[in-house]
Amino acid sequence: TLEGMPIEVLWNIFEGLDLESLTSLRRVTTFIRSIVSSIPLYAKIIDSVPHIVRTYLSTSSASSITLYDIRDALHSTRCFGCGNFGLRLWLPRCVRVCGKC
Repeated sequence: TLEGMPIEVLWNIFEGLDLESLTSLRRVTTFIRSIVSSIPLYAKIIDSVPHIVRTYLSTSSASSITLYDIRDALHSTRCFGCGNFGLRLWLPRCVRVCGKC
């Protein structure tokens, strides 16, 4: 059972899921909900940018975006298109873009 697995293994498995699957998984049992909520990357993103997660979940994009995608986009400073400073986050692809791209 999942309850017998080390929490770190479950974190590694779950944090690679897309946002839609991760949100659906949280609804399965309270045990799984607590595991997902305790994933360090998940907790940090939910605490820091919950509006971004809500935006993805309210659109069809949640099935193609992972926690890693959000983390990488937020940590990046370069535009996905040209490599210049990327001030904005382009939500459809979860990448940084500059004013020209």
